[in-house]
Parts: sequence; structure tokens; C-alpha cells
Amino acid sequence: MQVAAGATHSLALAADGSLYAWGDNTSGQLGNTSNTSSSTPVAVSQGAAPTGTRFVQVAAGQGFSLALAADGTVYAWGLNSAGQLGTATTASSNAPLAAAMPAGTRFVQVAAGATHSLALAANGSLYAWGDNTSGQLGNTSNTSSSTPVAVSQGAAPTGLLFGQVAAGSQAAHSLALAADGMPYAWGANGSGQLGSGSTTQATTPVAVVGLVQPRGYVQAAVGSRHTVAVQASGVLGAWGSNTHGELGNGTTSSTANSTPVAVGQGAMPAGTRLVQVAAGDFSTIALAASGTAYTWGYNNFGQLGNGTTTSSSTPGAVSQGPCPRARAWYRWRLVPRTCWRWPPMGRPMPGARIVMASWATEPPAAAARQWP
Repeated sequence: MQVAAGATHSLALAADGSLYAWGDNTSGQLGNTSNTSSSTPVAVSQGAAPTGTRFVQVAAGQGFSLALAADGTVYAWGLNSAGQLGTATTASSNAPLAAAMPAGTRFVQVAAGATHSLALAANGSLYAWGDNTSGQLGNTSNTSSSTPVAVSQGAAPTGLLFGQVAAGSQAAHSLALAADGMPYAWGANGSGQLGSGSTTQATTPVAVVGLVQPRGYVQAAVGSRHTVAVQASGVLGAWGSNTHGELGNGTTSSTANSTPVAVGQGAMPAGTRLVQVAAGDFSTIALAASGTAYTWGYNNFGQLGNGTTTSSSTPGAVSQGPCPRARAWYRWRLVPRTCWRWPPMGRPMPGARIVMASWATEPPAAAARQWP
């Protein structure tokens, strides 16, 4: 039902709530009690999770993995050099361990950075743990923590609730979308990836400035040194590094883009409405409401999926490949060579607060089936 990609390994959450992993296992990030890498999926061990635990979301960092259980508990395994597992130690583990949960807190979403972790609580507050060299924990310091610490209010108004967190598997910065759709960011900022109008790192959340529409963003993604967010209207804004055209605005530049730029039209038909985004190290992918996926940025390994290895600074369509031509009720998963059927999405009630699990979250198992 959901997948996550780390720097050198991948995770998959099955419809029954069980976990699978494959790729590099040098640090035990596959969670199968060994350190042997695997080119095919292996079942993640039960580890410290009670028998019958059902997982609802996964996230993958640089050599470590996170999984969120249905009861709101976070489990983690793999590399733990900076305390990114949240277990109150820096000892790595090749099987799932329970993170040290703050008393009375239930998490509803997790995100994994290069060496730090983020979590969104059910009450709309934020927590972080792991490496804090660049201020990516957002707690006013640069001191790392092996247990979850509350992210500071920073520039966010008192009482503001959040609805999504994001961190890329090679990133040292963090982002959170407020319930009103305003993005806030903190951590490393050498390429302007915080969108704060400067290249100064921040140890507490700062508001993204220069947005055409300051609020109304519904989902965001974090790359190695760039950030992208989609508005409810389907318009994308991007900021940070653009050395390979990952901002999609028709240019490439080594100069920091510390305020958002509009992603260009590229090969997208007029009126295309984008509904979902994901960010690689130096590339970006977006899903249109029509079911077509568009990509731009670095393409040396063919990661744009357009049949070439030529990078692009504007959006281009992902090749159809083996997937059936999309109809209105089909959506491409942001995973190569896989298509899924999604039921039509209704509008929320006025004033409703939506908590987003992650860009890869799917409908309940009963509502989704692989195609063909």
C-alpha cells in the first residue's frame, strides 16, 4: 500500500500492515536481523513490536528506516550514529526498536532525513530527533538528540497546528505544512532550500517568503537541497538548489534560489492540475489529476523516466511504459512501473483539518487494487 526510498534501500508496506525491505543492509536498515544486503524484498522482522502490530506508514533515511504503527508508536532500525532511531541510545539495530515516545503523544506521520527523523503528532504538534548539526531538529539548538524533542514554535503563530512533515533521505533540512497551508522550514540552508530569502541556516521554523499564494499549499516534498510544494489549485512552487534544473523553471543555476519560483509549463498541457509531488536528490516528479506523471531535473541515470538520460529544466511526461493509459479515476503511483486504482476523492467539509500521512499514502486496502 505504500513505499519509501532511502539513499540505498527501499521499504514497502503491504495491505495487511506487514513490512518488506530490499537493497543495502550494511547498517541493518532492512530490519531482518541480519546485515546481508538483498536485491529482492525480505520481510522486516517483528523486532520489539508486539505480535499483531499493524503498520500504516514507512519512511527511509540514509541507512535507517522508520515505521509508524496503527497505535501511533514509531519503530525504527538501521544506522543510529546520531540517535536518528529515537531509542535513547546511538546503538544501531538490525531489527525494529520502539522509539522513546513522549508521554501521552500519538504520532500520525513520520519522515526521515539523511540522519534525522520527524514526526507529526495527532494534536498537530511536531517532534524531531537525531542529528542536529544544521538545526534540523528545530528546537533552537544544534545539539543532537537520541530521543524525540518538541520542534520550537519559531516563526509560526502561537497555537498553529501542522498537517504534514517532510524530509528527504539525503537532506539536512526539515519542512512542515501548517493546517492553513503555509509552509515552514528549518535546518541547512546553503542553497536557499528553506525559502526564507537567505542562505542562513535556521534552528527554529521560519516562514517561506515570496509565495505567490502564501497559504493553501496541500503537500510538499524535500530533496537533497531543494523543496517543492503544490497548492490546492494545482500550481507548484519550488526553491533551493537548481544546478540540474530541479526547480523546473526553465533555468539551471548554481546560485541559491532562496525564495520560491513557479514551476514552468514545460510539456504539460494548458490547464494541467498537479495534485502530488515528490523530490529526489536533484530531480522532481509531480502527478497530474489526469493520471500523468511529469518529471524534471537531473537525469544521468534515467530517473526522469522519459526514455533518455538527458536532464531537463522543465516538466516532461514520464513514458507510459507497461501501465494502461490513465483515465480520470486512475493515478500513477510515484513508483516506476506500477499503477493503482484510486476512487474519486471528495472535498472535505468546510473547516476540516486534513492530516496527510505522506506523499505515498494510499486509500484503504479495500479501495485499491493493483492494475492490471
